[in-house]
Order: sequence, then C-alpha cells, then structure tokens
Amino acid sequence: MTEKEVKQLMAMIGGNPYLVRIALYYLSQDKITLERLLETAPTLTGIYSDILIKNLTNIIKYPELIAAFKEMIMTDNNIQLKPIIAYQLESM
Repeated sequence: MTEKEVKQLMAMIGGNPYLVRIALYYLSQDKITLERLLETAPTLTGIYSDILIKNLTNIIKYPELIAAFKEMIMTDNNIQLKPIIAYQLESM
C-alpha cells in the first residue's frame, strides 16, 4: 500500500483496530481492491455490513440512542450527552 492509500483507508475507518484488521485481511487475501473497499465500506454490501447491521439494530432498539444520534449528526455545534448514552454510541 502506498502512503496515499493508507491515508484514504484511515480517513474511512479511523484507527479502530478491529476495522483495520478486517480491511487488511481482505486486502491481503486479494478478496477486494482498496478502491472497492472504500466505495462499499459504508454500505450494507461492504465488508463491514455485519457491523453496520448490528449497530443499526442497537440504535433502533433504544429510542434514546436514536435521539442522541440524530442530534449529533444534525448539528454543527458541540452537544452534551448523558455519559451512558455517549458511552453506548462510542462503543459502537
């Protein structure tokens, strides 16, 4: 991988060790190209579909998480979340 490709991957998934490990596994096994991974990663057809479905299920199960998540994505300002809600969202 080139430095540019590493930066693209990290911009997509950050430093989450689990997501990095999955990406590197798929890439090292030639199961997917980096270009395809970056295109499909945030979709339900990508390599992270199981994780996305699990997180969606968790958010839907708990209305307080839905409200907090909506507030987070709909505002440009900092918001104050209850510690337990922040922890639950962060752990996803």
